[in-house]
Amino acid sequence: VVSDQIGTPTSAYFIAEFCHHIFCNSNYIEKTGLYHLAPKGEASWFDFATYILQFSRENSNLLRKSATKVIPVLSKDYVSIAERPKNSRLDSSLLENTFNFKPTTWKKLAAKELAKAEKLASKAAKLAANTEKIANKLEKKLSKKVKKDDLTVPDSDVEENSSRPS
Repeated sequence: VVSDQIGTPTSAYFIAEFCHHIFCNSNYIEKTGLYHLAPKGEASWFDFATYILQFSRENSNLLRKSATKVIPVLSKDYVSIAERPKNSRLDSSLLENTFNFKPTTWKKLAAKELAKAEKLASKAAKLAANTEKIANKLEKKLSKKVKKDDLTVPDSDVEENSSRPS
């Protein structure tokens, strides 16, 4: 993962949280201008991937402890069609002061999102297990019914076969 492109991971939840902050404070609705919004802190894509892996190893029941490690690469060694800036950090101080908004760190936001993903994955795993149990029960019932039906010959078939010469 690229290790020399620095920015700040930002979640959609964080942006929605800021929008909610604005809409709930009528004093801010009239304010105009160009503002940057980003959580506190900075990270390369490598830092971000490493954090996700580390957090998941420590907090996830679903991720195996033997998960692949993250290997850093430089931008020049990573072939990509899109050219990426080395520094995409944003200064949110004007926004923070104008709207009295105190952003949290990208790590706290990432932890929140990863915890949500863990809950969803856990629910999905339980749902899959329940679906498999139901499918197995249904398969057993159907196989019993098919076996019973295969052994039962309708009376009409018996009459037809007995009237035919052999």
